[in-house]
Amino acid sequence: LKMDEKVNDKMHIAAWLGNIGNVYKMKALAVIDNEILRDSLNGKALDNYFRSLKLDEELGDKNGTSRALDLIGNLYLEKKDDQNALIYYSKSLKIAEEIGDKNHIPVILKNIGSLYVIFGQKSKGGIAYKTAEEYMLKAIKLNSEMGALNQTMDAESTLSELYSLMNKDALALEHFKKYI
Repeated sequence: LKMDEKVNDKMHIAAWLGNIGNVYKMKALAVIDNEILRDSLNGKALDNYFRSLKLDEELGDKNGTSRALDLIGNLYLEKKDDQNALIYYSKSLKIAEEIGDKNHIPVILKNIGSLYVIFGQKSKGGIAYKTAEEYMLKAIKLNSEMGALNQTMDAESTLSELYSLMNKDALALEHFKKYI
């Protein structure tokens, strides 16, 4: 990072900042019994993600911008700030679709689908579950088309959980079998 800062290589600096944010986020996840420390580490992660985002936007790096927005969404999800997570995931998805990032789109779709599962749990189902299902099915389709087995399995697992919550046991079992 220091060397890239000396030569003002903003693209590499942005990547480093995202990686540093990931380190802080992983450290925060490892903290079990100290909420103040966990919040501090998450704050440092978020600061690095926003600095990375700013550089990516300055550079016009839409791929980097989309990924930074996704990282910010992930951190908000970890902090259980679902509304901000949705805002940043939605921004990330819009850019990923604009640039045709076929690898990243299904990841974001799955993230948004998972958020709608949470919204559904909070509101006792309804439209949130239907929206979650739509996002998960899109993610599964795109991942399958690309042969992204791990991502497909992850989305199948979440969809199985969703169908279980919806009391659609046959579909839950069907997608659980696809997961395993």
